[in-house]
Amino acid sequence: MTYDELQDIIKNNIRTIIKDRFSNKKKFAKFVGIDRATIYQAVDTPSKRDFNLNHLYLMSRSLNIPLYNLVFSEALTPGSTVDEMMDKAHEFKEKFQMVPEIEPIACGNLSNISANNIIDYKVFNKPYMKETFKPFITRASGDSMEPTIQQGDLVLFDRNPDRLIKPTDAHIYIINTTPFSEDISLTIKRVIVKEKDIWLIPDNTQYRAEIIEMDEKSSPLQYVLGVAIWIGKELKKG
Repeated sequence: MTYDELQDIIKNNIRTIIKDRFSNKKKFAKFVGIDRATIYQAVDTPSKRDFNLNHLYLMSRSLNIPLYNLVFSEALTPGSTVDEMMDKAHEFKEKFQMVPEIEPIACGNLSNISANNIIDYKVFNKPYMKETFKPFITRASGDSMEPTIQQGDLVLFDRNPDRLIKPTDAHIYIINTTPFSEDISLTIKRVIVKEKDIWLIPDNTQYRAEIIEMDEKSSPLQYVLGVAIWIGKELKKG
């Protein structure tokens, strides 16, 4: 099941709920506490917006419907049993992993991604994510890593410390250039560590490498927060 297929199931389930329990989308949006424009854009055909996990939690709580009822089309069939629905939820959990999407500037030092930092979720096949540790996804900003990473590309990061303690320019990382300051400054670059210097290397030759001098008692793990393991992009519509 792809992410788009999953969204189609969810949206069809929401359309069914609106049809069966509410007279229109406006009343549904007010009841579940989600912005009316979000509901309209998601359930109208063609859909212009996806539901994220926070939306599903709000709808599940407001409608007093288990979350898996919103995710599986068969779960809304009157003849379905609780055991059948739980089996389907378990099957989804076994096959797929929901990875949080965050805004880089909002994630701080990435030690704890809270619900307030999360703006969306992306679905990945669980076998692909098997070796990752606390993965997250974010959109790239700027052109310093072109042509490898372009403005707006989605970048998936792995936070496994074993992959971060000895960074090399063969990989791309997200780095906090000011780990001991309240003013967080994050960037995506290739990295080389030379003694106590961290070299931040852009792929775009129009930019120069930057050098960060590490604190005497610090380690690369306080600067290098994640290694990029997947890059994706959304094609322009129209």
